[in-house]
Amino acid sequence: MTDVFRVALSGDFNKADGAPTFPDFDLDPLRDEPNVELRFLESEDTLSGRQLEDFDALILLAHRFARQSVPESGRLTVVARFGVGYDTVDVDACTDAGIALVITPDGVRRPVAVSIMTFMLALTGKLKVKDQLTRQAAAGFAKRSDHMGVGLVGRTLGSLGIGNIG
Repeated sequence: MTDVFRVALSGDFNKADGAPTFPDFDLDPLRDEPNVELRFLESEDTLSGRQLEDFDALILLAHRFARQSVPESGRLTVVARFGVGYDTVDVDACTDAGIALVITPDGVRRPVAVSIMTFMLALTGKLKVKDQLTRQAAAGFAKRSDHMGVGLVGRTLGSLGIGNIG
C-alpha cells in the first residue's frame, strides 16, 4: 500500500458542466487530509475495473459497480455507496474480491421524510389543482371554491412505510 490513500468518486457527483450535483456534499474533510487524494471519474453508467485500478476507495452515487468493475490490482478495499440500497452494486462481486461495501442510511433518511410530508400536505391542500386554477387567471379564480383542501385540525394522519425511512 502506498502512503497516499486514493479515493475515486463516481462521475455522477458532477454535472455535465463540471458543477457539483450536490453542492452541500462536503468533501473538505477528505481534501484537507494530506495523505488522501481525491479524483472524480469519468461519468459512465457502469464503472470499469480499469478506471479503479489505482484507487483504495470508491464513493459511489448512482453509477453501477458490477463484477467487471473490480480492478485486477486488488487495491480497492471499500465501496461507499452514497445513499441506501444495493441495487447498483454487485454485492457478490464485492464479497468475492474482499471489498467492503458500506451505505449511508442517515444521508437520505431526513430528506426523504421531508419529501413525504411535503407531498402529503400538497395532497390535502389540493395544491396541483390550485396551481392549475391560478394559471387560468380569472377563469380559474372563479372555480376556486370547488377545490377546497382538507383541513388537518382534529384529524389523525397515518403513515405506513417499509424500511428505515418509512
